[in-house]
Amino acid sequence: MLGTQLTAVAFPLLVLDLTGSPFRAGLVGTVGLAPMALLSLPFGVVADRIDRRWALVCSNIVGALALLSMGVVIWIDEVTYGHILAVAFVVGCVTTFVRIAEEGVIAQVVPRQQLGEAVSQNVAREHAAGLLGPALGGITFAASRALPFVIDALTYLCSLAAMLGIRTRFQEERPQTGATPWEEVREAVQWLWRRPFLRDSLLLVAGSNFVPTYLLVIVAATDLGASPAVIGVVLALYSVGGLAGSAAAPWLRRRIPVPVVVSGAVWVDAAVFLALAFVGEPLLLGVLIAVTAFVGPVWDAVVVGYRLSITPDRLQGRVASVDWFLSVSLSAIGPLVAGYLLETIDTRDTLLAVAGLLAVFAALGSAAPSLRRPPASVSQRG
Repeated sequence: MLGTQLTAVAFPLLVLDLTGSPFRAGLVGTVGLAPMALLSLPFGVVADRIDRRWALVCSNIVGALALLSMGVVIWIDEVTYGHILAVAFVVGCVTTFVRIAEEGVIAQVVPRQQLGEAVSQNVAREHAAGLLGPALGGITFAASRALPFVIDALTYLCSLAAMLGIRTRFQEERPQTGATPWEEVREAVQWLWRRPFLRDSLLLVAGSNFVPTYLLVIVAATDLGASPAVIGVVLALYSVGGLAGSAAAPWLRRRIPVPVVVSGAVWVDAAVFLALAFVGEPLLLGVLIAVTAFVGPVWDAVVVGYRLSITPDRLQGRVASVDWFLSVSLSAIGPLVAGYLLETIDTRDTLLAVAGLLAVFAALGSAAPSLRRPPASVSQRG
């Protein structure tokens, strides 16, 4: 997680440094997110068919090699835009598969009644890395353009060592059904689609995930004259908000009605991006995006915790892949669209357009019957 946060900053900074084009920086973000939309469903089938432990081990090895190659070509001054795109795609594949496979592992090692808390703690883990990662990403990139990629490769190897040390079983025994991959995907889609609360909450979050927060904030901060180190601090404030939200999530999810949590998170995002359009100080950008990060863990504790608690183990990988496909399908084109808008209209108008889009999604969520009247068991299990 720490290494990923470094390169989340380093990738757009590298492209902007090489080409000066926000559109090309956005295209790298789109290529990195494309596997979530294009490959999540087949990855879910694979995750439910093979041993999850060794699938995660192999994923860490592939990620380390890809990022190490990035560091090498930068070090010898042979980096090309095509190589950047290729590495972004490979890392996106690894990230997508790991996210899908590990959700089934969480459901195996955590008691059912604690899944909501476990989900919020995993979000806290990510934000804890994000607290240091963006600042270190900016600092290490300023010291050497290759350094953040080499560090990220090393963190994959650390993850590999930790994975090999886990002794808990990663899955239950799986009977051979003889079903085709398409039939297995269809089973998971039907299972999820017949649960309106999960279906509609995922469609709602797909709208907010369309927004490439890091890219927009990096460009906005650059327009305000921020250095790479200051940009890193701005993005670290996002993780401060996420950590605070993770700490508060167990308390908040017991006290805030589920409809307010699910739709309210997107309303908060819309308000924040509206405010970002009128900010004149880089650090204030970080304070505002910290607000959006605060509400995310509460949403995850309610929705994801509920999904993990009711999904059979044999379906965990496939349902997680459908979840990812629905919730992030728009995010793959978000950086590309944002990059185009940033080049054709100014940053303020782009942020205003984003705020308007989020408000539309939030209004649709508030009007959805399944989200206004969720199952009683959501708050009990989530």
